Amino acid sequence: MHLEVDGARLLPETRGLSACFVLPADAREIWLCAPTSVPAQVSDSVDERALGLCLSGLTLTAGFEAPRAVSLNDPALAASFHAEESEHRWTAGRARLPAGLLAGLSGPVFLRLDLSAPPLPRWVGPGAEAAGLKPPQAERDTRRAEAA
Repeated sequence: MHLEVDGARLLPETRGLSACFVLPADAREIWLCAPTSVPAQVSDSVDERALGLCLSGLTLTAGFEAPRAVSLNDPALAASFHAEESEHRWTAGRARLPAGLLAGLSGPVFLRLDLSAPPLPRWVGPGAEAAGLKPPQAERDTRRAEAA
C-alpha cells in the first residue's frame, strides 16, 4: 500500500492494521494504491469484485486541531471505492481521495487509515516467480526471515 500525492509516492508508517501517512497541506491529487484480489479467484467465494483494502476508518489530523474522521459513506469517496458495507468499505485498487478532504487543514496533514482485515491473498500466475513476483505468503515469509 502507498499513496501517490501529486505524482510522488509516499509510504506509510504502519502498526498492526493501521497506516499513517504525512501529506502536504497543499496536496491536490491523492490516490490510495494497493494491489487487488478477486475473492472468486483465490477462494470458494462467488465475489467477482477486485478488492484492495478493507477500510474501517479514515482520519485526518493537522497541528493542534482535533482529528477529523471521514465517514466511509462520504460521497467524496466515490471514485474507485466499492459501496460501504457493514462498518467497512473496500477500495478497488487505486482509490481517489479528493483534495477537498484537506480543506481547512494547515501545515502537514496526517492521514490515518484503519483496516478491518489484512489484505486478501492474491492469485499469482505460473511463471510469476521467475519475473520476481511472489505469492503474499512467500513475501511474508521472506520478510520474517530477513528481520530475524
